[in-house]
Amino acid sequence: MKKILLLSVFLCQFTFAESSSGFLFLGEVEGKPSSLFYNDKSDEYSYKVRGKTYRYPRRAYKRMLDRHIFDLPSEDHDKLKKIVKNHANTQKLSKVTDEEVLEAGLEMLKISNDIVSPQRDPCERYTEAPGDNTFKFSESAEQRKRNDDIIISTALADEGFLKMGDVTGTKLELMTCNDNPLHGGLSSAGVTTHAKGIEGDDRGKTFCIKGGVTLEFEKGEISIRKFSDGYSKLTNVPGDVYYYGGGAYQSYRNYDKDGKMYQEFLNIDGVEIEIKKQLGEDDAYVRLIARHKTMSDSSGLAKSIQQGWHDSLGKVEYSYVDHMKDKKGFEGYIELGKEFDVYSTTNTRVTATTSASVQGSQLGETESFVQVAGEVKAVFLDNVGENGKRFPDWEARVYIKQKKYLDSEDGTLKGVELTKRFAVNENNFIYIKAGVGQDEDRWAKYYGVEEMNRNGRLDYNHTLGLGYEFKFK
Repeated sequence: MKKILLLSVFLCQFTFAESSSGFLFLGEVEGKPSSLFYNDKSDEYSYKVRGKTYRYPRRAYKRMLDRHIFDLPSEDHDKLKKIVKNHANTQKLSKVTDEEVLEAGLEMLKISNDIVSPQRDPCERYTEAPGDNTFKFSESAEQRKRNDDIIISTALADEGFLKMGDVTGTKLELMTCNDNPLHGGLSSAGVTTHAKGIEGDDRGKTFCIKGGVTLEFEKGEISIRKFSDGYSKLTNVPGDVYYYGGGAYQSYRNYDKDGKMYQEFLNIDGVEIEIKKQLGEDDAYVRLIARHKTMSDSSGLAKSIQQGWHDSLGKVEYSYVDHMKDKKGFEGYIELGKEFDVYSTTNTRVTATTSASVQGSQLGETESFVQVAGEVKAVFLDNVGENGKRFPDWEARVYIKQKKYLDSEDGTLKGVELTKRFAVNENNFIYIKAGVGQDEDRWAKYYGVEEMNRNGRLDYNHTLGLGYEFKFK
């Protein structure tokens, strides 16, 4: 009787689900009405602004608030944010979700099985069904496959296999860096002077290139990248031995027989996959990176590009010296961070992000570290299309990263970066990115020691790149 009563309770919780469809917010944006409507049957919000309607599942309400933060004046957005959070939490208490239905169904199945399973003795308190009388169900291969398909489709429907929601966009990006701005373009045009001011002279981190593709989701992103970093410094090699006054003296040469300067070059090539996922509803995130890296002094993408660039321009040429053994191995990186809203208006948003991370590497202590980082980013919006869809027109970012390697070496990276985005239409965007900073990480310092001794600092690191974005929503 107790089990039948429990079964009735489970049925009742689905029978008395409360209906609460209706408007939650009414406002106005640029003379046009805006509203937020909740549909109890589909359990989703419909947000209408500038004549266009956007629909979001109730569980994705935070994504809705983040995406449309600039569509309302800050005071109206704060009001909307409070209303939606209270409503979403209330609905969680009063409305049964799909997961709760599944849990209840499994519990009902268990109770039903307990009811129909015979006991050892009519007066004995039930503990378990005897083995000889237990009902057995044998799945066919076809039924088992159907059940597996249902489980997989359910997992995918529940905000994606990685719990990051639907795909919202994709991005392609190619970035480069050089110790000379515009890859020596300003110096070639006579605007600047080689090895003076903002111009470098191939010491320290002298060139890098990175390309990648990113798939963006409602609550995260997945990226695959290929990168190559180049570090160099001048060196010399033993020359002739001279005998004078009864002693032998070793000479050293800075140039080879063709007049090329001797140089040591470290090339670090790698490929990595990154997963970034939002944690909960408080703007926290986790970033995971798996990477394979090769360190070589004889070959690599950065070395080949820089050598070809110098040859094509007829500039200084180098004779590369073998000075290390090649190494390769895997690395793992994990980062925890949180974003904070600093300031926002209708067209501007300023955020700050702090993070802590750790990296382990098969290449040893020189590549394993702990790190803390921080950045401040300002986004300036503009409109595109007939419906006035908002998009980030300009972005400015200031960042700093501080590392501590397992062998006690320190590393620091800091700089500024500016992004300009051009809207092709409401869903397609092209952007250019440029920046300047100081890379004082371990290999930049090791190969830039000559520059440090001469100028008291390393050369500036100039970044330049472009990208393409496509937004599905």
